[in-house]
Amino acid sequence: TSEPTVLADPTFNLTMPVLNETYNFGDTIKVIGTVSADYEMHGYNVIIKNMKTGMNVLNQGYHLHQSSYMMNEAWKNTVADTSEMKITVDVAIDHDGTLKSFERIVTCYPQ
Repeated sequence: TSEPTVLADPTFNLTMPVLNETYNFGDTIKVIGTVSADYEMHGYNVIIKNMKTGMNVLNQGYHLHQSSYMMNEAWKNTVADTSEMKITVDVAIDHDGTLKSFERIVTCYPQ
């Protein structure tokens, strides 16, 4: 029997936001970057979750069969309380539900 093929993790390059960035009320969090691999991936999701409320304020998914993705998502800060926001990029590397993830935390301030 042959061993199953193990795919290398994709390379994440998130240029925005930078780690520990802060946003004032009304500022826009821009999620800009690339994900690449030496094989065809099966799509990705960009999620921004308010860690204080537990709510996702952005959940944008794409089912694209490509070896690289360019991300450009945005969300305007409307928080009522100072909140840590977890930005997650989930990449589907196969059709069996295998995900590789990248996370970054930023802080949003209210009015």
